Amino acid sequence: MGSWREYGDRNVDLANNETARKLSQSGFSDDEIDRHLASEITKLLFANGAKLDPFDRDILFDPIAKGNETLVGLLIDQGASVTDKIEGSSPSEIAKTYGQDAI
Repeated sequence: MGSWREYGDRNVDLANNETARKLSQSGFSDDEIDRHLASEITKLLFANGAKLDPFDRDILFDPIAKGNETLVGLLIDQGASVTDKIEGSSPSEIAKTYGQDAI
C-alpha cells in the first residue's frame, strides 16, 4: 500500500502529513503509521463503494507480509480469498514466511 514517507526526510514528511505527525507524537513508529493509514484509507475506499474484483487476487500479500492485521481483516471481510494462492503460496504460508503468526 505504500508509505506516507515521501521525501526521505522524516521531519519534512511529518510536516506535510498532519495525521502521520499526530500519530508520531502519540508514539507510533513509522511502520505503525503505515499500517494505520493503509487501514484508514481502505475503510474510506470501501465506504465509498470500492469493491474487490478478480484482479485483486494478490491483494492480501503486502498487508500479510507487513503484519497489518486490521487491513487483512478488512480485505477478507470484503471478499479477499483466504485460500487462493498468492505467488504460489497460501495466505497462511505467507504469514509464516514473514513471521506474522498473529495473522
